[in-house]
Amino acid sequence: MRWMTCILILTVLLAVLTGCSIAGDSNKKQISLIVKSVDSEYWLAVKEGAEKAAKEEGVELVFQGPPTETDINEQLTLVQNAVTRQADAIVLAASDSKALAPAAEQADKVNITVIAIDSGVESDKIKSFIATDNVQAGEKAADTLAGMIGKKGDVAIINFVPGAATAMDREQGFKKGSNKYPDMKTITTQYSQSDKARALSITTDILTAHPNVSGFFATNNRSALVPHPEI
Repeated sequence: MRWMTCILILTVLLAVLTGCSIAGDSNKKQISLIVKSVDSEYWLAVKEGAEKAAKEEGVELVFQGPPTETDINEQLTLVQNAVTRQADAIVLAASDSKALAPAAEQADKVNITVIAIDSGVESDKIKSFIATDNVQAGEKAADTLAGMIGKKGDVAIINFVPGAATAMDREQGFKKGSNKYPDMKTITTQYSQSDKARALSITTDILTAHPNVSGFFATNNRSALVPHPEI
């Protein structure tokens, strides 16, 4: 599914690229794919799908991202660098929907197409936004967890980066979905900063403070794929 999504993204880009500057190989369009981090299993899977799609569509792909999802300044720099080298288009998974808006608008000013994936950017210069309905996904997560714990008990949310649209939408959706279950109470929301060690520490602290907690909702892979302590 991730490969199919990336193929769709690149196909949309090729359809909207008109009159742009060409960087690198004069016979190819250059697309800069800038993700939230390069240390995540998820984004490496996106890279694999994007490379497959780029080969099929005959475009040059430049894959980049900061070391971690909290390094917003580095992500800003990567977008600015893509503008400087006159990439034909930028596919951006913004770590912060507000902070990345000026860079996206800078790209638009020089006729570089910007498409957002996964997380939105607070700018009307984004040509297309391709993502999951994360509010709805959060609601479904609440339904699933409720079913697993008998629709009652204390639960905790381990979110990732405050300010990331994906993070906040999933949290919002989960809380909205939880409202259907009056006996299921969210006791705390913590942020892992997409760091596995931090997520593990948070999980351990919550289990210590609330030994009767019934379940957790982890909003991304870096908050969930941790070696959980013995319960």
